[in-house]
Amino acid sequence: MEAIVYCSYYQARFVKETTWFVVGCLKAESNMVFERATDEDQQVFEFFVSPSFEKEFLSFMTCMEGWGYVSELVALPNRLQL
Repeated sequence: MEAIVYCSYYQARFVKETTWFVVGCLKAESNMVFERATDEDQQVFEFFVSPSFEKEFLSFMTCMEGWGYVSELVALPNRLQL
């Protein structure tokens, strides 16, 4: 029996006006994450990231943080493992 591999879990805040741009980029590049809003009023999104795309995801999100489109990116325990 093979071991179960879980995605890495992240949360971040988006600047409202850039949400569709950032999500579109994430989807256009090999669909590297599953994302959804967890608190639309606060613009908080969660991301489930495949281990094979984690390096690219973090690089992309660092760039988005530098441009001011994303803030407060944090890795959290994957709630599916809890």
